[in-house]
Amino acid sequence: MHELPKPAPVREPPVIIDARGLLCPQPLVLARLALNSARCGQLLEVWVTDPLAPLDLEALCARTGHRFRGQHERADGVLVVNIEKCSTAGDAHSNARMRSRI
Repeated sequence: MHELPKPAPVREPPVIIDARGLLCPQPLVLARLALNSARCGQLLEVWVTDPLAPLDLEALCARTGHRFRGQHERADGVLVVNIEKCSTAGDAHSNARMRSRI
């Protein structure tokens, strides 16, 4: 008997966090809240207009263990930052450190 190939896992569409028009630390706070409620492997798209927000979001990923998947600029000038939740990252220590910075 021949085995049928296993279908590729279906990826859910990313969770969209619309932080257009918001300045630091608001995009970071919204992303953090979304990551706290997301499942492991869930993709998030954070839409921002603050040019410094991608740097803050990349640092958030580095501190909390999530994967920064890059960024790109749309034709309308909105920056789209892609993040993947990697685990139950965001332990009590990093959460407390993050709260102290916001």
